[in-house]
Amino acid sequence: RQSLLSIKSQTKSGVLKGYQIDKTFYNPDYSNPSKANGSDNRLTLYWNPEVITNENGEALISFYTSDVVSNFQIMAEGVTNAGVGAAFKMIRVK
Repeated sequence: RQSLLSIKSQTKSGVLKGYQIDKTFYNPDYSNPSKANGSDNRLTLYWNPEVITNENGEALISFYTSDVVSNFQIMAEGVTNAGVGAAFKMIRVK
């Protein structure tokens, strides 16, 4: 005799978005110091996912630090034909 077994599914389904909109990081404009408002307490000082290097693999970037007195870790990651690389450096804001 053959018996049939019926099991209710306990799996929930839903729709997931396949992308996330890039977050724009706040970068204060210090070109006119008289318009500066309040203190700058940013923890992410600079973010740029599209730094392009020159023919020697070098790039020059500049950024303002925040008013937070602390150590900050600078991290650079990149992808080349040879693979992935990363570099780290600590700076102290006084």
